[in-house]
Amino acid sequence: MVQHTDSIFIEGSLPKHLGGKDLGLMKDELNGQTITEAYFLGIKQYGYKYDDENNQEIDKSVFAGVPRDNLSFEDILKLVKGETLVRLINF
Repeated sequence: MVQHTDSIFIEGSLPKHLGGKDLGLMKDELNGQTITEAYFLGIKQYGYKYDDENNQEIDKSVFAGVPRDNLSFEDILKLVKGETLVRLINF
């Protein structure tokens, strides 16, 4: 079975006719929440944060070769500044 995952980050709201849960429509993975800060370092290398419905700050990260959300937003900031991270990651 082949799976494809595509995502976009946009400034502003997605037009309603483009979003939904049906096949072929875009899904809002943040359920209407707005990203407050994000850094994109390359393909499948990014981190962002947003406030959830309870005003709790949530960090998310996607980094190829690293399990999703294994890097904190502070880790992403270190990478943006050119620092090197060394981690032992169990898969």
